[in-house]
Amino acid sequence: MNVRAFDGIKIVIFGRTSKLPMDLEQRIADAVPELESRIESFEDYNAALDHCKKHKDVGLFIALEDQSSPSVDEVVRNLAKPYEKSGWPACAVLIFDRVKSVHGQGLVSGAGRFMSYRGLEELSSITAVKDFMTVVAEEFVNRIEEILIPPLLQNTLIQGAEPFLPSGYALFHHQTLNILAPNLSLSWRAIFSLRWHPIIAAVKKSAPSFLEPHSALVKVISSIRAPSIVDQSAIEIQFDKDLPLESRLLAFLEELNEMRVTGNLQSYLARLSAESKPGSPALVRQVAKNGHLIANLISALREAG
Repeated sequence: MNVRAFDGIKIVIFGRTSKLPMDLEQRIADAVPELESRIESFEDYNAALDHCKKHKDVGLFIALEDQSSPSVDEVVRNLAKPYEKSGWPACAVLIFDRVKSVHGQGLVSGAGRFMSYRGLEELSSITAVKDFMTVVAEEFVNRIEEILIPPLLQNTLIQGAEPFLPSGYALFHHQTLNILAPNLSLSWRAIFSLRWHPIIAAVKKSAPSFLEPHSALVKVISSIRAPSIVDQSAIEIQFDKDLPLESRLLAFLEELNEMRVTGNLQSYLARLSAESKPGSPALVRQVAKNGHLIANLISALREAG
């Protein structure tokens, strides 16, 4: 899995079943050693709360369902408060043992902080734990997006941006990012920001006043900047290791879209394939490796249109 997915946040496992939280912490550490320093487990509510108040960067919770008081959703809500004062929402996964409850299903039915409701058996082996954490990383970005940019606002932003973007631009950008991101070492904030970069950039030009109530969101998304692809190609930009990966990826996404709009995508991907070899920048090799999937997006866009 992409271990940078949880950059900037810590993870707390909370459960009141003796030794189980500690056991789950060890399973995750064994499966994904890079996360070991980010995870703490607790059986005691007050100890967990003290930890969250002290560190203020605990943004993900793995909560074991039980029938104790206070309820697990109340516990997570209180543990999340120190982190959520930063302006970012915290998220959680609810874990059941053998049987789902009506209450648990209700917690994950909306767009709140509980992202999913999963069985304890999904954490039974190293392979299963890796798969579990990979899915959780994807869910985390998706839920942050749902909370910060609710569906109604998403639709409004897209409608406001589309007249100022070439046909299919935002959709191609988003789908190409979905193809490339799982194989790249990107933080959740970078993935979130890259998803919305072309939309926010277009609305900033067309209707900047609309974004005034969302200044913090705009600041985060606009923090990623692509070097100009006028003076040098996105391929050449990949050799500049002083640039963050997300900036180099944004340059590639913009150039791929430009090639699509001008009808040169197939030849561009063929060139990439020819230039991709051991020693080439990793992002060049990733785009070349997935060139057939990116090319197939053209026909999918035609059908969607």
